[in-house]
Amino acid sequence: MPRVNLRTLTGAFLTWLIPLIASFGLYDPATGSYVPGFLGFKIIMAVLAGASTFFTYRWITRQHTLAWSTAGFYLIVNSLLDVVVLILMFRMPPTEWLTTILPLYLLVFFGILAIMRGKT
Repeated sequence: MPRVNLRTLTGAFLTWLIPLIASFGLYDPATGSYVPGFLGFKIIMAVLAGASTFFTYRWITRQHTLAWSTAGFYLIVNSLLDVVVLILMFRMPPTEWLTTILPLYLLVFFGILAIMRGKT
């Protein structure tokens, strides 16, 4: 079980917040679409989520060893924030979230953890 302390909670929140803020910069209200196109938008969001996860995992490892449950904690925090913000506030269809964002979270959170744990 990860030590759910301020560092882990902050890392999970930043991993969610950074791509969300970037998405507002990529949205063109005049056309009602994302500037780089749908595929480009997904790539940018995946890279931002991956980079922020990597750096927050490294930040957490300064305090304690990463556990598999750390990735699970990130998944829970990010999913709950998505339900509140993306699904309830911005009316994203839950099926779209399940088919696009959830798989990204699983790959990023558990994949980066696996790579980092494999190097220790």
